[in-house]
Amino acid sequence: HSSDVQVTLGHVSVLYGGGSNPAAISASANWLQQFQKSSNAWPVVLALVSDGDDVAVQFAVTTAVLKLQAGSLPPEEPHAFVVRLLSAAQRFAGQTAICRHLALCIADLAAMDQRVTAPVSTVLTATKGTPVMLDVLGLLVEEALNSKVNVVRDGRAEFMRRLLTEVGTVMEVLHAVNPHALDAKQLESLLRAYQQWLHLTRFSVHVADGVTQPSHGEPDKVPNLGDVQLYVVGRPLTTVAVEALSSPSLEVLQAAASVASEILCFATPAFDGVHLQFLEKVVGVGEQALTCMSTTTWVTPDHTERGRALAVTELLAEFGKSRFLHILTSARSPAAQSAVQHAVRLALCGLIVRDIEVRRSSLEFFYHLLSVHMELLGGSENVRGHPLQSLSSDDDGSLDNDEERKMLMPIFHEFVKTMLQSLQFPLQPETEPDFEYPLFVGYRELGSSTMTDVSVLVTTQTIIDLVGLQLARAEAGNASWNEVECCIFMLTAMAPRATAGADTVIPRMLDLLPSVTGSAFPQDGSAALIMRSSAGRIIMYTTGFIKTQEALCLKTLQFMISSLLPSISKIAARAEEKDLRQYTEAVCCDGLKMLLMSGKNLIVSKGWTSELLTSVINLTGRDEFHVDNRAQLVFGTGAVLAALGEWSVILGMLRQLASHHAEAARRSVADPKPEGKMPDGRPRPPAGLKLYIAALSSVQLPPTDNGDNANHPVLTVLAEQWDLLSQVAEVAVHHHFDDVVEQLFLAMMYVVSNGREHARRHQVSKSILILCAKAFSASPCTHPIGCLRALAGILSDVHTTIETDPVTGRLVPVQREIPAQPSEMAQLVLEAAGRVVAECSTRLLTPGSGFSEMYPETTGQVFALLAEMMRNPCYHKHIISWPHLGQLMRAVYIVLEGCDSFAAGAVFQAVRVLTSGEPKLGTREHLIPAMVHVFAIAVKSGTLSLVSAVLQGLEHFMPAHADEVAQCLMTSPATREWPQGLAEKVGVRLREASQVPRGLGRGLQEAVEWCRSEMKKAAYAQ
Repeated sequence: HSSDVQVTLGHVSVLYGGGSNPAAISASANWLQQFQKSSNAWPVVLALVSDGDDVAVQFAVTTAVLKLQAGSLPPEEPHAFVVRLLSAAQRFAGQTAICRHLALCIADLAAMDQRVTAPVSTVLTATKGTPVMLDVLGLLVEEALNSKVNVVRDGRAEFMRRLLTEVGTVMEVLHAVNPHALDAKQLESLLRAYQQWLHLTRFSVHVADGVTQPSHGEPDKVPNLGDVQLYVVGRPLTTVAVEALSSPSLEVLQAAASVASEILCFATPAFDGVHLQFLEKVVGVGEQALTCMSTTTWVTPDHTERGRALAVTELLAEFGKSRFLHILTSARSPAAQSAVQHAVRLALCGLIVRDIEVRRSSLEFFYHLLSVHMELLGGSENVRGHPLQSLSSDDDGSLDNDEERKMLMPIFHEFVKTMLQSLQFPLQPETEPDFEYPLFVGYRELGSSTMTDVSVLVTTQTIIDLVGLQLARAEAGNASWNEVECCIFMLTAMAPRATAGADTVIPRMLDLLPSVTGSAFPQDGSAALIMRSSAGRIIMYTTGFIKTQEALCLKTLQFMISSLLPSISKIAARAEEKDLRQYTEAVCCDGLKMLLMSGKNLIVSKGWTSELLTSVINLTGRDEFHVDNRAQLVFGTGAVLAALGEWSVILGMLRQLASHHAEAARRSVADPKPEGKMPDGRPRPPAGLKLYIAALSSVQLPPTDNGDNANHPVLTVLAEQWDLLSQVAEVAVHHHFDDVVEQLFLAMMYVVSNGREHARRHQVSKSILILCAKAFSASPCTHPIGCLRALAGILSDVHTTIETDPVTGRLVPVQREIPAQPSEMAQLVLEAAGRVVAECSTRLLTPGSGFSEMYPETTGQVFALLAEMMRNPCYHKHIISWPHLGQLMRAVYIVLEGCDSFAAGAVFQAVRVLTSGEPKLGTREHLIPAMVHVFAIAVKSGTLSLVSAVLQGLEHFMPAHADEVAQCLMTSPATREWPQGLAEKVGVRLREASQVPRGLGRGLQEAVEWCRSEMKKAAYAQ
């Protein structure tokens, strides 16, 4: 109706008319979105396509594309619809966006409408001689592969088969087009169409199988490699693509490059000449483009030659992935040898152009070339699609791998030397407005991993020696800071592959490190931070070697403690370098921690402990350092303490460490004021609390069967500090310092686990259990439950102890027997867990609490705790007599209704254990309706993890209660939203599945898949 058209035009005018009323624009946008989904949109669309202005037609064709891709067809014959679209295309021939959508409509119609039996012939008949013909031909293939187009799998396969049978027809049409009569836009469309139809041939089974006998256009035959050869080799459009690489239009160049990429996928000798033509052209165009790019200042994003250089280097990377190695090893003519040499030179030049994307694509050329040689990409198979034809089948006398290696060695030798330039930071990063630090760091990491792979070919020692040449200039004072930093970076990458102490370059670099904080190197800005972060990284990666060199170890420790770390806070940096400062600080603190942990035995044996630890403890008191980094230094200190050996000595030193941090913790407890906010908006806890907890848990002692439980250093200090520690826990829970709560209970779990043989008989374990229950009552978070779950296993009467074997003298595990009555510690575990379960069930059953929705993970952890303890024979018979257990089972329905897969899975684990051999619990009447209810919701929402969890629970009650489950499913309120009759069908499937021996799980899963399929069909129909 005309009124519908006018209303639609009114909303289109409001949305696209440039109005200033946000409310009206939003209302019109919502109305038009609903209109596009409605069933009466097509008549309005057809009217607007025929008579609308450019804005109306743009909206109409956009709507038509959306409806076609969703499977909704126009209410008129395909030919009439195409004629209508072509008429609009003639009216708006100069407007690219409208014409592309009109072409897209035609392509989608051919893909979706089963009445179009010959899509290509239909399109050619309707569009031949029109401006949109080339666009439509290219879009036919694009839409055939487009997952947004709602074509069922079999229908898509049939459409692809029909397109494949008409490849020859399309190729002849494309080759017949006169490229000289086309403008740049039309030439781009021609090349794009050619590329798309070449791409389509790779889905032909005959091409994949390497059939080379041409079909000569036999009807209903899909093409093979012989046919593709006829479409490509010596044909005019291939020549056009080669020449188009030098087109002044970037879009035409990119389209020609896409054609070349497709042709590179065909790897038989017949295509070698075409590949060489493209390579020669790429070299010529690339040298011209890269010559215009700067190697001294970073290129602006809108540089005139940037797009061309990037397109060329990306195509060069495609050569490296596919045919370059073959051309290299089989080059006989001077022209081929020259093209290879110039291509390598071009890629090397791309590595030093001041543009990250160009460098990255140039780097990919070498990476792909190495990968093909190392057969990491499956020889020379096409890794982008179907494997077509490998080089090994070429009967051309290809060289063996050793000969390839000899030819590649000089190439990658030059690559390594060039990378020593490519990976350097700018000399003054702050003065380079177009330098992007995050992108460059990502490129350096990619370059580092590539260099690691290259070391397999040219050897790690060769790379290290090349770095050593540049390092010699630094030792003589003739190198800039970025050259020295690049040496550090490269050696850091090579250090894990190098044999410790087998070269002199890495030791020389480590010996030079203390100078990076000296006056010869930058003292401010990002350059100073970059130098220090690199120093911290190489120390972190070489601690295994440093600890073997007494003088170097002491020198490095003194450098890090007295110079490197203190200097970071003195660096004047811009606000935008805040993240770089934090990264530098974290790397250097980690490096010092690793060095302390690695060199702890040397530190203790040389008597450096007291002096070093005093210095490190002073560093942890520096407020300008992030608290997490300071905590890392505390753990490094604890590693040194653990190496002291004598418990009495460790106890004295640990008391000093704990006392040092206890003062700050007391101040924080007295005035628990947050130190600002964290990035997620939560209050940032006082640093003193976290450092105090780190100090108490920093020492990890080796397992021992020493019976002196009362004097275990860590447990003893923990007991001495318990009053303050419990106050810290109370403050952290009360003020919602979640990070501190998590760290506290992880630390308790860590301490008890590490000293488990002594913790089972130590009083502090009892205090920890009481604290877990008390903290959960105060705030229902997961951390106390996680700690309680771990302690329930460690402190159980059924446990494995570590004892000394009387024969071998080694420490071995010994299994203990279950006592008739639980020990005092096991009884305390039961009491703590009972308090947690009672608290959880009370909160769940409190009307309106919404506990399971607010704390789904906590609820799941409680049920997981219950399930784990029920599996332990030490606890099982005591748990089933808990008075509040039935209360918790009544809360199961509330938990499951929240549809949280983790909580549901934990519930069903607990249910399995509780109902196994204990039918008196009477959980079936509560659980089956609850599980069926959640099953119905989960299937409808597509929450597969929850469906799986519910199925596990249902399976527990079958086949004995299959009828009850099926009946409940048919009558559940949640299944009323399913399509009519579907619940009954699933109920029948469940009954059938329950009767199949050992096939219940698979039967249930098949029922779910069938159920979801039926729902999807119903949704499509709607």
